[in-house]
Amino acid sequence: MPYISGLEVAQKIIEMRPMTNIIFVTGHSKYALDVLELYVSGFLMKPVSEKNMRKAVDNLRYPINELKVKCFGHFEVLYAGKPVKFGRSQSKEVFAYLIDKQGAFVTEDEIRYLLWSEEEDTEKKRKYVRNIISDIRTTLKACGVDDVIINDNKSGYAVNRKKFNCDLYDYLDGKIILDSVNEGKYMEQFSWGEYLM
Repeated sequence: MPYISGLEVAQKIIEMRPMTNIIFVTGHSKYALDVLELYVSGFLMKPVSEKNMRKAVDNLRYPINELKVKCFGHFEVLYAGKPVKFGRSQSKEVFAYLIDKQGAFVTEDEIRYLLWSEEEDTEKKRKYVRNIISDIRTTLKACGVDDVIINDNKSGYAVNRKKFNCDLYDYLDGKIILDSVNEGKYMEQFSWGEYLM
């Protein structure tokens, strides 16, 4: 780089944002000791293989905390590798149902039917559904993830698929193949989620 070296750029970044992950990629091994003294997240020699890059990203000095949704087997929502605890008992199931709908809008009537089936529809139940949606939003916002639930007054609620990683969506997009352990197991704890599609 003209005028400033990669080491100097890294030092300035670290001074401004100490918890930034920096992975050096270079064709010159002579910089290895200087890079190690900066305590960066990684040092890779050119040419960089995908395997080495993945290994460096998997072992970052400051792990990236992201929201992950696991649908195969037992449904779970994870943030920074730990299960997310919702404030209301039925919030997790409603969130799972919205995930299952893959970004399509779900009406409040549909959510009430999911939770109470054939029971009489009451204003109390309508309010409870809105409280559940609020709990999902509040819980995920506390994890640092905003706008996971999209609201359209006419159509209802949907998930914003860009806000989290989900094994179901990765499977549908052809990014992962199910192993024999998870084959056919989908959101096992919910009666409506026994089978994928």
